[in-house]
Amino acid sequence: MPDVHTLVNDFIIKLKSGIKIEGSQATAKQTAELLRSVISSQRVPYTNQAGALIDAVKAVGEQLIAANVEHAVGNIVRRVLHIIREEDLSLTTLLWLG
Repeated sequence: MPDVHTLVNDFIIKLKSGIKIEGSQATAKQTAELLRSVISSQRVPYTNQAGALIDAVKAVGEQLIAANVEHAVGNIVRRVLHIIREEDLSLTTLLWLG
């Protein structure tokens, strides 16, 4: 499997060219798939797992948003960050109550 940095760079090239990805839906789907690869490849510490994932997604998201004018990219990045925060909150609440 290619390195995550290679995947990100290849996707940025696609976004900048504007030729290989057509439409907001396709852009959103490919952005979500890329972020899934980024998250899967992260080696997160036992403590502050959500913080490490948020930092990784933000770093990639900033690069993608800077490379593209398509609003779908930023929307997907923000949605993924929201999901990570929600999951962290629900796990924290469960641990606190349990």
